[in-house]
Amino acid sequence: MLTTTPHDFSLRFGPQLRVIEDHHFTGPLDVRQPENHGSVFHQEGCVLTTLAAYLGGPVLEIGANLGISTRYIHQGLDIHGKDEDLVYSVDGNHLWAEDPDWPRRVRVPKWSQSYTPPPCRWAFIDGNHSAEGVQIDITKALEAGCRGMLFHDAGEGQPAYSPDGHGTDARRVAIYELRDWELFDITTPCGLIWAEK
Repeated sequence: MLTTTPHDFSLRFGPQLRVIEDHHFTGPLDVRQPENHGSVFHQEGCVLTTLAAYLGGPVLEIGANLGISTRYIHQGLDIHGKDEDLVYSVDGNHLWAEDPDWPRRVRVPKWSQSYTPPPCRWAFIDGNHSAEGVQIDITKALEAGCRGMLFHDAGEGQPAYSPDGHGTDARRVAIYELRDWELFDITTPCGLIWAEK
């Protein structure tokens, strides 16, 4: 696994994008939030925008929370600019009524055993952080044909998942399950791991 900064990782895909809006402070007043409030940090969002801008879509987003990560992905898809550039945004806890409609977003309320995701180019995984939850999300991303997966809350210093919901098993499970993939450890406040086939 290669350790890299968000800036150096983004340069793998092309020139760094000049303007990436800080989406913590966009949208309706009741969903604006500061960084580190249950979502991605701005520098993590910049990685999402870069991936979406250079790889396009469709994108499978698992764990939308308040839609902050969705907005970063959406901005990148707008830059990429193709009709098939959609983000399939999955979250059972998302309060959709509080978030505006985004033309490239398809809302998926939650996983079910029978749900098969549509074909997608890559996935952003930030859902259930237990080992079982991360494994299920990887399986769904593989079913969708994803050739790249970005895991959030996967930093080396993140505490291990516990029954009370604190911590994350994203790092351990991603490294084990995708050991045959090329892995990048992106140093951000919460930690990102990019896996590509």
